[in-house]
Amino acid sequence: MKVTIIIPVYNIINYIGRCLDSVIRQTYKDIECIIVDDASNDDSINKCEKLISAYKGPIKFSLLHHSKNRGLSAARNTGTASATGDYIYYLDGDDELTPNCIETLIAPILEDNQIEMVQGNYKRCSSSGKTISFKSYSSRKILSNDDAHLQYFKHRIIFISAWNKLLKRSFVFDYQLFFRDNVIYEDYIWSFNLIKHLQKACIISDVTYYYIERANSISKGTNIQTKGQNFAYVYNEILYNLTPTHEKSELHFYVEGFCRRYIIFNSYNIVYNDLIRTYQDKAKEFGCWVVYMKLIVTYYLSRFKYGLRFLTLLRDARNIIFTKG
Repeated sequence: MKVTIIIPVYNIINYIGRCLDSVIRQTYKDIECIIVDDASNDDSINKCEKLISAYKGPIKFSLLHHSKNRGLSAARNTGTASATGDYIYYLDGDDELTPNCIETLIAPILEDNQIEMVQGNYKRCSSSGKTISFKSYSSRKILSNDDAHLQYFKHRIIFISAWNKLLKRSFVFDYQLFFRDNVIYEDYIWSFNLIKHLQKACIISDVTYYYIERANSISKGTNIQTKGQNFAYVYNEILYNLTPTHEKSELHFYVEGFCRRYIIFNSYNIVYNDLIRTYQDKAKEFGCWVVYMKLIVTYYLSRFKYGLRFLTLLRDARNIIFTKG
């Protein structure tokens, strides 16, 4: 069972060496690793080429190039189009794998090749390697699309991120699970579409991925107007493509993030006024009155200087009340 690891690379000279080393150290060896150079202008690709040329093991490396910078989504799509593995795994070039990552994730697939996705847990680490936080969920099987929705939208056990998921290649191509070009928060739409079709999956309790925090990441280096435009695009796509029979859970899932971003971005982007009205209309259409009231409260809080702080306090108070005991 061959696995394709896809690594987009753009100006990550200080990280790509450790990332590739973590691929080389994999205990599972039937791997092809596709590195996609998104027109880096530092020495990231030179470093990749040196590591690849020095490596003499069984993992097959290939290097693809974009003639101009096209973004993370396009780089992932380029790698996906060239993948020949039975399963695909997305690895960001500034992150790292545990040595047994692929071996651990592929274990349930070797017993049942109808599995469409396997996800492991991850640690969030500083660039020095210090653990900041980690996700820890128990192992479980997902055997229906209804269960996939439940685990994503209610229990939030399936993560939004594309990385640290082993995905059946035929499943990705059958449902055209590619990434939207020129969208910073592409994983939100991608995972929304993933859950629409996911029928059979496994969640593995083992930590298999190290997410490395860095100061100059794409999202942190983006100005507030551009962030607002990208989130507006994301929410617009989601609100107009709700999944039949699952509309309520989807509206409930996205409302907290939307309310927060409405307060942050609406003064920079007038489209948020249209979005909140659309969200209200959808909430009324599907009888989500709690969602509707959250949107009303958010609208009025956005008029106050400390509206975001009050919104956060309300959310935290609610969490304390409902988790007490």
